[in-house]
Amino acid sequence: RADGEILLGGSGFGLRIDRTLPHVMGFDHKRKVVIINPEKIERKKIQPNEKRYLFGHEIAHFVQLARNPEAYIRSFTLADEKPKRAPSDHDQVKSLWHRFYNVFLDISANATVDRRSLWTQKMKSEEHPCTTLYERFAPQDLSEGPKTEQFLFSILRRAMLGDEVPLKIDDDVRNVLEQSYTYLGKKYRNFFEFARLKFFDADLPIDILLSSLERSAAPLFERFLQADIASGRI
Repeated sequence: RADGEILLGGSGFGLRIDRTLPHVMGFDHKRKVVIINPEKIERKKIQPNEKRYLFGHEIAHFVQLARNPEAYIRSFTLADEKPKRAPSDHDQVKSLWHRFYNVFLDISANATVDRRSLWTQKMKSEEHPCTTLYERFAPQDLSEGPKTEQFLFSILRRAMLGDEVPLKIDDDVRNVLEQSYTYLGKKYRNFFEFARLKFFDADLPIDILLSSLERSAAPLFERFLQADIASGRI
């Protein structure tokens, strides 16, 4: 709890144990509660520093909510609204859009953890809990999954571990992500570089994050979503 209060700059969040939670930890923005599944932590062999980092990550979502509640809630509203245009399974498409926004909110949240967690700042990169967690749990080979999954999790992996980490994805997805990318007149080596520099930013306001996504990642995600629907992969 002390780490959380330092990250947040105050108290006001609750803690709850839930052994049915499908993840190690989660954040309930409606109740302002961090949820922890100790059995999942044990099964996944999460190390002490990794647990501390994951807890900080959930508190960082609280920071996002506290800074701009309306914009943070807007991310959920957008995810609910997007599937209305989909000719496929509404609930599944809605779940995918929620995952889309969550991935980019996660990238921003990790930047906040790195900024505010003084205990990680003198660590070598290879021992940093962000590195060890994403090396273990962000898969290198995404090529068998839907294109939407390849798109999101290759961006997440490269944003957290750097452009040089191995990554196996479809040529179609790779061509989109590795070609040069221009955003608001500024050129980037590729979309990976743009996503890391734009969204891994502890100072990025959530409303700007959301508007940036609508201009950049959302149209690409929609393209791959339609391809997955057409191919029957979702």
